[in-house]
Parts: sequence; structure tokens; C-alpha cells
Amino acid sequence: DLYDFLTTNIMLPLGALSMAVFAGWIMTRGDTESELAMGPGYGLWRVLIRHVAPIGIGVIFVANIW
Repeated sequence: DLYDFLTTNIMLPLGALSMAVFAGWIMTRGDTESELAMGPGYGLWRVLIRHVAPIGIGVIFVANIW
């Protein structure tokens, strides 16, 4: 039961948060743009992955812990 709680409520949200921060803030714009090849939707993706995704993941993390 403890492992299930740790995995689903702690590790998965922290992993998602670390991936969003890495993709949005650490990887260069050129790397992500060429890898995704999204065209005009790339600017929206960049805003979402940098600002909206971490906030949403944080809310989910806090809600699961509460």
C-alpha cells in the first residue's frame, strides 16, 4: 500500500514536473523546435510547457498529498 501511494502520488507527478521543466527551460529552443517539428503551434507549446504545465502538475501533486 505504501509503494502504491509513493508511486502514484509522489513519483509520477515529480517525474512529470521534471520532464516539463527540462523540456521547457533546460533544452534549447532550437533543439525542441527541430525535434517536435510542429510549425506554427510551437510558440503555444512552449508557453504551455513552461508555465501552464508546471502549475497544473503542482496542483495535482498538492491535491494528491492533501
